[in-house]
Amino acid sequence: MKKSSTYTRAKATKGGEKPTYFFESISDTTLLATREWDGVSFSFEFKVGQRFFTQQKKRLVEITSLQDHYHELDCGYYFKTKNVNQKGTGDLTAQSAIDDLYHGHINGKDFVSPHEINIEHEQSDSENTVFIEGSVTVNRYERDPAARAACIEHYGCYCQVCGFDFLKVYGALGLGYIEVHHIKPLHEIKSAYIVDPIKDLIPLCANCHSMIHRSQGMTVEILKAIVNK
Repeated sequence: MKKSSTYTRAKATKGGEKPTYFFESISDTTLLATREWDGVSFSFEFKVGQRFFTQQKKRLVEITSLQDHYHELDCGYYFKTKNVNQKGTGDLTAQSAIDDLYHGHINGKDFVSPHEINIEHEQSDSENTVFIEGSVTVNRYERDPAARAACIEHYGCYCQVCGFDFLKVYGALGLGYIEVHHIKPLHEIKSAYIVDPIKDLIPLCANCHSMIHRSQGMTVEILKAIVNK
């Protein structure tokens, strides 16, 4: 039977606001946790058997069971866990787990692979965002997460060549991660132009991205045919 609870963090975050957490037990082995703060809602499904890297304890643990209270504290659900790389067991609150994922997801957006695009954007008169890629000065471009986000929103957060999904393979660690490939080689671009995040960019895993850049003239279509064969 489904259960749910709401928990507001006892200690306010910087600025005085307190995140609110919503927990819903989908089953005896699955918990949907949602963190809401400053207008941002972030959700994740935790499952028994799932492995999770805790930021506070700096260790990899595996969720062994789902509990509907944490001792005598009013902080919602928690997990019984066992250490993966060393002996021992422990407890992990769902609030702590969703906080770890939230901050890792936000911080992870700052990481860009060396293969990825470097672009800048500007606002047009019609208030529609356009993405500009221009000539290079000392091989330096301004990176723009907006074009990357628009590309991923359209295609999905998985490789468009081999179908690799970082979330499915790496669990929580892979949440929201994928590289973005600029289809037209940068050396062919002689002047600034408007980048179309749908036509000019495409999400790729690190392996397929490397293979694209390894051979001059390699395209997404050709690489997909190689992988499918």
